[in-house]
This record gives sequence, structure tokens and C-alpha cells, in this order.
Amino acid sequence: VVVVTAPEIEGVKVPSKEEVLTLLRQVEDIEVEPYDDTFDDMPLISEEPESSRIIHERNLERVDAVEWTLENGARIVVKKTDFKKDEVMFSAWSPGGTSLYDTEDAFSAELAATIMTMSGISEFDKVTLDKLHADKVYNLSAFVSELREGFTGNSSVNDLEVMLQMVYLYFTQPRFDENSFQSYMTRLAGMLQNRAASPDAALRDTLTAVLGNYHERQRPVSMEMLQEASFDRIKEIAQERFSNAADYIFFFVGNINADSLKPLVEKYIGGIPYFDENEEWRNLEINPPPGVVRKTVKKGMEERSIQYIVFHGDFEYSSRNAIELDAVGRILSTRLLEQIREERGGVYSIGANPSSAKYPDEEYTVSVFYGTDPGKLDELKQAVFDEIRDFIKNGPSGEELAKAKEKMLREREIALRENRFWMNILSNTYYLKDGDFSEFGEFEKYVTGLTKESVQQAFARYFDFNNYVSVALQPAE
Repeated sequence: VVVVTAPEIEGVKVPSKEEVLTLLRQVEDIEVEPYDDTFDDMPLISEEPESSRIIHERNLERVDAVEWTLENGARIVVKKTDFKKDEVMFSAWSPGGTSLYDTEDAFSAELAATIMTMSGISEFDKVTLDKLHADKVYNLSAFVSELREGFTGNSSVNDLEVMLQMVYLYFTQPRFDENSFQSYMTRLAGMLQNRAASPDAALRDTLTAVLGNYHERQRPVSMEMLQEASFDRIKEIAQERFSNAADYIFFFVGNINADSLKPLVEKYIGGIPYFDENEEWRNLEINPPPGVVRKTVKKGMEERSIQYIVFHGDFEYSSRNAIELDAVGRILSTRLLEQIREERGGVYSIGANPSSAKYPDEEYTVSVFYGTDPGKLDELKQAVFDEIRDFIKNGPSGEELAKAKEKMLREREIALRENRFWMNILSNTYYLKDGDFSEFGEFEKYVTGLTKESVQQAFARYFDFNNYVSVALQPAE
């Protein structure tokens, strides 16, 4: 039985029955060589790294962690936990990212980490590497984002060394396979063809473009953009992003024996080359448009609509302000659920999602989103605005504020027993505060200090009806 699936899109040629049968006959006549297991007994690393010692140690008492500095300049932050018996979480990052490249290289920079990890490592292609590590328990992914590059991963306690060997090899012997690149680009082209028919994708692309004020670096991925990807530049960029140990901070959280970890860190991270040139990300000046911007996307035949309303503006970044903004989002989401979805029954789903950033600019957004019938878009938008204006005028009720604070404290209590929470605390504090943990432990104080008046003032500060973006999806006419 042969099953052929293909998108129903103009320009996509579906093979005929005769063409499929011809292809099957051709395949039957091909002589297939037996799979060669030549690499089965080869070690992952053929030559031992030249290790470097830990030359400085700093205790991070407020978070019960330690920072080591190696001779090659790399910094290592370690926190031992007993939450999971067989888990070690890992991350690493360095400032820079795709921001350091001009527009003509931007898409290649975005693909650099993906193609590098798809290609295998050193002498091993991806298939061979997967076979070599079939009995190993670890996961490791490289990334290049707008402002940073690095790794995220996790492993069992026993396979931590294997994960560190992989990190070392990505810096010293990365592999770039052009066949993997071409295969990925072909799959991406097929995904884009399917995506072109998606109303939801068109809505997201429009929202991204408008929020970036149509900046050239906020273009949605398109068939035309695929032509900008260069295998040679991808290789060069990946090697540039993963080259200098002195520019990186490495984080470990989990069931870690420090005495066992030290020699591994000195060997594999200490063996990474380094040079005295620390990079910084570049501000691409991607900013939302000022004033009120309204856009409607008309696509699809289904009788449904989706609305995004994004309030945005400058933000004075601090832990206290971030917690206050989070509370605003929670209180607004609860009110919208109760008053608009449950009381009016006019939406499929609704919520408010706040976010804040320190880099490249200190700014915030609060995104209100909901799905509804096309005929109710204007009515529900006015209802949302009425609820926000009520908060600005009267603040939250005592019950609304109490529920939000209770939930925030309960979630925090649970998170304190999770490795992922501690990884985020460590990494984000180095990123946002240069490793200053003096405010850690103040969460409960900041939450309990929220008052009706302070939250009311926050609503007035974060919801400016003269400064927002509104993008809605409606059925095609």
C-alpha cells in the first residue's frame, strides 16, 4: 500500500499513480550497501583536552550556590539540589546573538545553531552519533537568539560527562553537513507552503510585523527569505558564536557532587579555547509604533475571529515592578474570564499576558487575546476596555487582589522545589543583574506589599489607550 499526502495548494504537483510506481521500481533496482558500523568502537574525543584549573571561587550565599572561574576565563555557577535523584540541568550563554550580523546574514545566523546540531559532531554524522549515544540519558541543544548564543540541556548523573564532552566538541570540532542543510531547507519550504494557507499564521505574522513597526529584522519567514540562507555563512557564524570560553557563563543545577564535577569542568570547559575579547549584543532599534495602530487580517472561510490587543511602553526594570506587572496580568485575566467568557458567553478563550524586558530596551507589553464570533469583535473589544478602565478608576476588589497574591505565593512555594526554577533564577540574575543576588528572597515581601492603590496605579501606568496595537482575524470576504 502506498499513501501519498500533499498540501492542496496551487503550484504543488502531486505525483500520478504511474510516477509513483515507476519510482518504486527504480528503488527496487538500487543496490543498497550494508550499514557500516565503522565508528562503533571509536571514542567521542580522540585527543584529551588541555584542561585549565579553577583559579577563583565565590560563594553565592543567598541562593546556596557557588561560582568558579577557570584559567580560560569561563565562569561556572553550580547549585546542588535533592529535588530529583537523577537529574542535572545545564545551560550556558554568551552575549552577542544574531544582533551582531547585518540583515543579509540575519537568516543564516538564525539557522546556525540548528544546522550545527543537525549535522552531528566531529567525525560523527547525526545518525552515527545517535547510535553511539543510544544508551545515554542526556539532551543538549544549541541556540542563537537575538541577543545571546548558548546551550540548554539536561542529563542523568552518570551521563553528565558525555554532555560536557558534547559541549567541548561544539566549541572545538563542530560538524557542518551540507546534505543536512539542504534537507532542512526542503522541509522548511514545505512547511511554508502549508503555512501560507493558515489564517492563524497570517495573524501572527501581521502582529509581529506591526509590533516591530515593520523593521526589516521582524520579517516573517517566507520562501523568498530561504534564498538568503548561505551554508558557508551558517558555518562561519556558528564557529564565531561558539568559539570563546571567556565570553561564556555555564550553569549546573541538580544532584551534583561538586568534588566530582570540578575535574570534569576543568577538563572539558577548561579545555575550550579562549581569547581576550568579550562581545556585547547590538541594539537593532526594533520598537513598537507610537500611537494607536489597528489592523484586520481577512483570511480563511471559518466563521471565527481572533483578537490581539497589545499595550506597550517604557518600563523601569526591577524585581518589584516585574512582580507588580505580573499581578496586573493575573487580576485582569481573572476578571475577563469571569465577566466576558462566563457572564457574557461571548468568547472561546480570553486572557491577558504581561511581559517585561531589560534588554535591549527597558519595556513592557500586556497582550489581551480572545477568540470569538466575527460579529462580536467590536462589542467585546469595548467590553475589555470597559473592564480595564474600571480597574484604572476603582482598582481591584479586595477579593481579586487577595486571590492573585495567594496564587503567586503558592506557585512560588512549589517552584522553590524545582530544578528548572533555580536554573532560571541563576541564569536570569547573571543576565539581568550581573550576578547580584541581593534582592533574592524579597519575593514574598514584594507580593504581600501589593495594595489596592498600588495595583490601581499600575493599571493606569500600563494601559494607555493612546498607545496600543490591535490586530484582528476575520473570515475572508
